[in-house]
Amino acid sequence: MTEPKTLIATLMPFSVGIAIVLLMGVSIEVIKTLLFLVTALLIQMATNLVNDYSDIKKEALEDIDKNIEEEKEFASIDNVKLYKQTILSLYGVAGIIGFSLVFFTGLPLLYIGITGVVLSIAYSFGKPPISYTPFGDLTAGLIMGGLIPLAIVFINTNLIIWQALVLSIPVIMMVSLILTTNNTSDLERDIKSGRKTLSIILGRKNSKNLIIYGSFLAYLVIFINIGTIFHKVSVLSILGLIVAIINIKKLSKFNFTYEERPFTMMNISKLTFIIVGIYSLSLIEIYFRMK
Repeated sequence: MTEPKTLIATLMPFSVGIAIVLLMGVSIEVIKTLLFLVTALLIQMATNLVNDYSDIKKEALEDIDKNIEEEKEFASIDNVKLYKQTILSLYGVAGIIGFSLVFFTGLPLLYIGITGVVLSIAYSFGKPPISYTPFGDLTAGLIMGGLIPLAIVFINTNLIIWQALVLSIPVIMMVSLILTTNNTSDLERDIKSGRKTLSIILGRKNSKNLIIYGSFLAYLVIFINIGTIFHKVSVLSILGLIVAIINIKKLSKFNFTYEERPFTMMNISKLTFIIVGIYSLSLIEIYFRMK
């Protein structure tokens, strides 16, 4: 129900946030940082459920082929009560932990958290929900790829450092592309449900190009960030480029149809793990070289 495979979209921004904190020469508040990670994971799982629940309420699930039957069988009006209970439980536990962290860190964390929760709910609810618009992919990228590193930096420094958002741009881009990949695979289904996603506007071919070239651009931004902010070149990012290119080429072989969805989602998740993982390690490399 909570789609645990998508949690990489929280874990990878978390790793970049940790790397940024290390670069600042600040000791990591381990307990507070781990509690924040748990909160972020719970909110993402709740958002996944809210998104499905919204589709159920709108009766947006349609039979496209036999592959959807299992999902349709569970995501039905009969399970609305279970969805509600699970959503409230996840948000409830996240709220308790989140407010505890605010008490020990400060109000700015509350503002970051409220922004993330409001946007995540607006992503699935509203007239129309953000997920039904061309801005859904970027919104998800900003929530997870941008706000998570910003919050981690605040938890460990008690400062809102906007430069953390600049350093998070490659992460924002890759998380956004995960959503673009999902929406491109679900293109026909989303048209039937009345969505106007970026993938629908661009079409499958252009959306595929956006995913492939966007991944290359995200990697290029890694070099730009490290070069312009730290005036250095990361050896790890140069070596990792080969691995990234190999995996981008693997992804480019797909047509991003619904039938290929399990494989495209697996590959974009793997590619995100590689690119953001290399970025995190590259930042840590710069940290040790600056010591």
